[in-house]
Amino acid sequence: MRIEVMRAFMFVTVAIAASPVDAAPATPEAFEACKARSRALAAEAMKIPDLQERGERLRTMPRCEHGADGTLQVIEPPPPPPVDTTPFAPHLELAARAGMATSLLLSGTLDASGVGPYVEVEAGYRIRRRFGVAAFAGYTNFHDGEIFDAVTRQMYDVREQSYNAGALLNLHYASAFFGFGIGFDYERYGSGFATTAPMFRLHAGYTFAKARGVQAQVLAVLSDVSTPYDLTGSPGSKDDLLCVRLAVGLVL
Repeated sequence: MRIEVMRAFMFVTVAIAASPVDAAPATPEAFEACKARSRALAAEAMKIPDLQERGERLRTMPRCEHGADGTLQVIEPPPPPPVDTTPFAPHLELAARAGMATSLLLSGTLDASGVGPYVEVEAGYRIRRRFGVAAFAGYTNFHDGEIFDAVTRQMYDVREQSYNAGALLNLHYASAFFGFGIGFDYERYGSGFATTAPMFRLHAGYTFAKARGVQAQVLAVLSDVSTPYDLTGSPGSKDDLLCVRLAVGLVL
């Protein structure tokens, strides 16, 4: 307890000493009132458990000084910084991200999985402080060269590429954000088979403070693409492509 009090007072002393203030001679009555107000603020501040909040409260204490020549001074603390009341302004946001993706292809005949690169660009419009819409386009791929078909007793080499695009709804809370999106995914396989299917995704991320006009960002995405074909192109068998993507990027 004593250490926390000393730290709080040191915080206040440094903050006040570094602030320009105007001092004028005070009457004995004003000096006594200053001391009484300081004691009351100190007692109130010691009841605040958070050290930073306690220091902010102590920072509002006046300084009651008794000079060597007998003069009395009451030095008021500097005023708090003005509160930013600038209203939120709707604005455009551009983002570019890159990372890795883990894909799992659940086919009616064979299953395949692999890890590959992931890139994505996004253009959005922040309508409100906690609400925004965006359009995105991305690419990922994976390779699984050891797929064994127990029926035909053959090995398959699966190479898959996904090109996707769609629309997003983003909800923001402080620096964190999350949302969902819908779009289309164009899947192309090494065998030459290709298909386009609807895609659904969930995402969450965190945007760091702006530095030199840009913001760093991390993003996690879970997506699912379902087609009425399996990876060999045969109809009548559902094919699900699940993908988990992790990326870092920059936001303008």
